Amino acid sequence: MDRFESEDVSVRREVAFAIRSPLAGSQRFLKDVREAVWSVNPNLPLAGVHTLDYYYGKSLARTSFTLIMLGVAGGMALLLGVVGIYGVIAYSVSQRTREIGIRRALGAQQQKLTRMFVSHGLLLTGIGVACGLSAAITAKNRLPP
Repeated sequence: MDRFESEDVSVRREVAFAIRSPLAGSQRFLKDVREAVWSVNPNLPLAGVHTLDYYYGKSLARTSFTLIMLGVAGGMALLLGVVGIYGVIAYSVSQRTREIGIRRALGAQQQKLTRMFVSHGLLLTGIGVACGLSAAITAKNRLPP
């Protein structure tokens, strides 16, 4: 006995219709379509009667999920970057407390001291952004078309 003769054969047949109408997209239109079909044959089952927007949204579900996950990962990376910059600035301030004290004793204003450390942090941030952008551009240019 051949191996194919012993297996059951399952055939699935479906019919799909797309109806274009000025009323398309409304629930009232779907109800009218059901009533029209059932007026011809009340025993005819209707399944998967949806608008085109439903199928369009369903087809984009995986892409939307991927984009949301990329957004979450990007947000986490941004948060880690901000925490890292804060850590560098806090470490710099803790290492220079003596200098800050001497500057304050000699009459430096609080705003000037704050500006000094913030500008240092922004300089480090700018260097990091420049390095990251150059690495991203280099990586993009090495990708095959």
